[in-house]
Amino acid sequence: MKKLLTALIALGFLVGGSAASACALTAWSSDTGPAVGGPAETNALSRYSGLCSMAPGAVGQYVQDNNPTNEGRIIVSFYVFAGSATQPVTGTGNIFTAYAEDGATTEVFSIGFDAGAGTVNATPVSGTAASAAIGAGWNQVVVDWTGGGGISLWVNSDATSDPADGTGTDTGAATIGAVQLGALTGSLAGAVFDQYESRRTTLIPPAPAGDANGDGTIALADAILILREALGLDFSTGQPDADRDGSVALADAIRALRISLGLPV
Repeated sequence: MKKLLTALIALGFLVGGSAASACALTAWSSDTGPAVGGPAETNALSRYSGLCSMAPGAVGQYVQDNNPTNEGRIIVSFYVFAGSATQPVTGTGNIFTAYAEDGATTEVFSIGFDAGAGTVNATPVSGTAASAAIGAGWNQVVVDWTGGGGISLWVNSDATSDPADGTGTDTGAATIGAVQLGALTGSLAGAVFDQYESRRTTLIPPAPAGDANGDGTIALADAILILREALGLDFSTGQPDADRDGSVALADAIRALRISLGLPV
């Protein structure tokens, strides 16, 4: 492994990558002031995928998407950084809410996060909640909601192949017209969000940690890209934080190398 690591470091200095670009919230319909940034930004937020992430600076800051239009089913996926020893996340509160209309007055369901208990809950206004455990570092949260039907929750599971980590019911008949993501209520502080996606009918798979070039596999090329970022030479556009701890370091390059070789991590 020492020889492999030496070769990896040598290759890291030889292989070039992509340049960073500025982060923005222009893909959202509106926002209330969350910080956005990536490794080259002045705020240097941790990120899971791509070059950018988002962090509410205070409770009540969020981004809103008005693209849903009377959706009777919505599937949402996002990554939330739930804290580490060096980057703590504290408190509780709603981090996602779906509304019946763009004015965001009629709540349909919400996703709550309790940092102390390590749990997330997808709770419809009418019916029963779906609950699951959430760990430190980066976590993928997927929710599949059907109006007048059910609500399913996956945390760090492949929603396309694994059973839901939690299921509940929705006895109402509302449709979705807008969603908000951020620190919506409560006392949550320190959480960071990344890689939000929503769909109408198909479940959303995870973006593999360690796939630094985003091609769907973890290979030697990914380990080299991660190493280059750890050395301050470049930034990866895929998922370079292989251990999901909120930072990109030599340990991530080693982890990706071991995965590429089929070795235990």
